[in-house]
Amino acid sequence: MAESILPAQSRQPAMQDGYEDEISLLDLAITLAKYKKLIIGAPFAVAVIVSIYTLFQPNIYTADTRILPPQQQSSASAMLSQLGALGGLGGSSLGIKNPNDTYVAMLESRPLQNNMIKRFKLQDVYKAETLADAREALGDATTVTTGKDGLITIAVDDQDPKRAAVLANGYTEELQKLTQVFAVTDASQRRIFFEKQLNLAKEGLADAEVSLKQLQQRTGVLQLDAQAGQLMGTGQAPDIALRYIRKVRDLKYAETLYEILAKQYEMAKLDESKESTVIQVLEKAVVPEDKSKPQRSKIVLIAALAAGFLAVLYAFVAEALQKAKEDKEQEAQLDALKANLRW
Repeated sequence: MAESILPAQSRQPAMQDGYEDEISLLDLAITLAKYKKLIIGAPFAVAVIVSIYTLFQPNIYTADTRILPPQQQSSASAMLSQLGALGGLGGSSLGIKNPNDTYVAMLESRPLQNNMIKRFKLQDVYKAETLADAREALGDATTVTTGKDGLITIAVDDQDPKRAAVLANGYTEELQKLTQVFAVTDASQRRIFFEKQLNLAKEGLADAEVSLKQLQQRTGVLQLDAQAGQLMGTGQAPDIALRYIRKVRDLKYAETLYEILAKQYEMAKLDESKESTVIQVLEKAVVPEDKSKPQRSKIVLIAALAAGFLAVLYAFVAEALQKAKEDKEQEAQLDALKANLRW
């Protein structure tokens, strides 16, 4: 008899679990049905309200332009690498790792933004009290990105589609003006660097010439080889010869350094003339026909879904609290929770 009873007892937990699952699913369905008006009405009401709100939002149009910055030249850097110790002066130590980063920074710089604001009277357009407020508004309306293809994209948002295109193209024009003022290319930076070093080398060469001349005037030695016999009779030959050799060596070093830097300076000037900073416009901004935002349908859909989720969540929480109040033990726990939540 015991063996026949055990299988029946073992089947009871499985039957109870299935029954509890059915009850829990049924409870969920009952809860959803109980709050069906809220679950359906809330998303609908929110969708209507958000739709009305978005209708009053102005249309925003986006115009963009794509530009190709000047490419770097490397002839001077290659020549530097062949000059032994002076090779450290060229290459990456003077160049820019990513030239596009420089142009992006210039597009987002304060001087360029100020020029844009004054040129297009954006302080009146944005109704900004100060120039700083106008720069902030212009920065919020502008997006500058650089791609892996080496192109820079300038996108401008505005309520007026024509003004959006004008501003986007204006950025390109102002960038071109700014590049004529600052040495942003690799060759320009090398030219400035070597110009400074060349001036220092020129001063060093002049000092070496003066120092040698002063020594010659004091000692009377103009040519060491020719006057060696005369110096032997004075007994000062070793000392004078040593000082003379040092001065001549310093002069030759200064001359060699000056010649090397002069060549590098000329090479940098040549590269700078080749490395034109003309901004090449791949795609000029045109007047956009379609608005870019607000995306009313997307906004309404997201708002309705969020409202529906919150309504379902509220329904389950409200139902759980109601059942907890019917249970004395759980009701006591709720009262304790409320008491502990008080400050």
